[in-house]
Amino acid sequence: MNDPTEKFLRAFEKIKAEVNYLAGDPSSGSFQLEKAAERDSVIARNRRLLKYIREVRNVLQHPNHKTSGDAVLVSETFLEEAEILLERLKNPPTANSVGVSLKQMMTARLTHQLGDLADRMKQKGFSHVPILDENDVVIGA
Repeated sequence: MNDPTEKFLRAFEKIKAEVNYLAGDPSSGSFQLEKAAERDSVIARNRRLLKYIREVRNVLQHPNHKTSGDAVLVSETFLEEAEILLERLKNPPTANSVGVSLKQMMTARLTHQLGDLADRMKQKGFSHVPILDENDVVIGA
């Protein structure tokens, strides 16, 4: 087997372990994709890719052809896609990783004039602005 293929097979084993862990069945020998998809939104959103990765792995591990050599070669880009997915499964995005701090966003107070606020929103391209109270607690948008 070529190097990307070997790396892919190792990545698949890690993906399978992560999927089975998220399915609540870490010791399972089979790929618990559907069970994991019911419990985890990252798995559910990537179900199609995960099925394809499983199919490629099965073709590599259980070839149906009689000739010697690989029937399928894993490309570097496909290997990279599988490794990125593995990283996403291990470290799913959190609100903290995609959010912005209060200091970085445009906010308004109950005392702001609507006309001025609308002008600022239009100028800066905002469609919604959090409304804060005197303690910087969001009370509306």
